Amino acid sequence: EEGTKIPYIAHVLGVAGTHPSPNYVLSCFGTALAQLTTSVADEVAPDGVRVVGISPGFTATERVLGPIRQRAEAQGASLDDFVAGFVASAVPVGRMATAEEMGTLIAILASDVSAFVTGTQLIADGGASRAI
Repeated sequence: EEGTKIPYIAHVLGVAGTHPSPNYVLSCFGTALAQLTTSVADEVAPDGVRVVGISPGFTATERVLGPIRQRAEAQGASLDDFVAGFVASAVPVGRMATAEEMGTLIAILASDVSAFVTGTQLIADGGASRAI
């Protein structure tokens, strides 16, 4: 029926589940959630439910900035200078994402625009993973 919203489940995975980072053991949870996204999508698709994942890269949240702040302090650098250097070397677009940008991508994945998308993830990391 036109105008009817398609139910969806959106998982926030993180690129570490696809591209593990050294010393980040918790990346296995992202890998598991990516598998769960695909498996659940298969189960609920006949009921008209979509399951999608988003894997944000470096996003300017306290969870990400906290450890970066510690590294900056350990090197005697300001957070802004450290982030600028770190991002310049790690993210081709040259900046961190905002939480609002990730929220917008989730809204797009949940919208009717993405009605044919299920069982997959969108890697949104500014080109850092260079995945195909």
